[in-house]
Amino acid sequence: MTESSSQLSVIWLGNPQTADPRVLQMLAVMEDSSVGVVAPSSARAWFSRAEKVPRYQSFDEAAAFVTELEASGTRSMEQLVLDTGCFLVRRAALEAAGGFDPVFATMHYGLPDFCLRLRTAGWGVRFVPSAYVHEAAASEAELGKADAAAFRAKYGFDCMYSCNTRPELLEHVKLPEAGDGTQQAPAVLEIGCACGGNLLRLRSERPDVELYGIELSEASATGHGSSPRCMRSM
Repeated sequence: MTESSSQLSVIWLGNPQTADPRVLQMLAVMEDSSVGVVAPSSARAWFSRAEKVPRYQSFDEAAAFVTELEASGTRSMEQLVLDTGCFLVRRAALEAAGGFDPVFATMHYGLPDFCLRLRTAGWGVRFVPSAYVHEAAASEAELGKADAAAFRAKYGFDCMYSCNTRPELLEHVKLPEAGDGTQQAPAVLEIGCACGGNLLRLRSERPDVELYGIELSEASATGHGSSPRCMRSM
């Protein structure tokens, strides 16, 4: 446990995992009192996945990769949900969300569920791509199937599809340079926005852009504190 912004925060490190000490750079994000949970990247995560991870064979090689990531900057971004087994959560946020749902056996579904409930309670969820944790392979295939079914029964949509963010699609969104406030803000409409993960990522990078979404699934489009102006298509 650690103190950040005079509020107690808890670091969760699952097993089997190895975290470079520099992962504590996540603490800087918690200086924002609206942030409830923040996580680093991981090669085995789905939502908070590290990009272009080399096939390192030793701790020294992994540390060299972390150094490269660190050099890319420590800027965090808003994220719909997280699924890295290492994360930092503010105690007040943990209590506000009611803790973790024991129905989920793995963090690949338990943490996304927790993040959605955090958002509903008004807390922010942040991701730090330049912080990295090594996660060893785990045999959770059967547990994952049960968790996927439990998540779908709880929320009415598929976690891996509806909570996903697609960086490769966002690369094709060409926006004009941010103005001085006197020009009309650009707007983005995403058709098939699911829970709004792409819109949240855009908002993190360009807070001046007006964001809209249309989604067929009412369960995905409403609630969970996900995305502004995300509407069910008629």
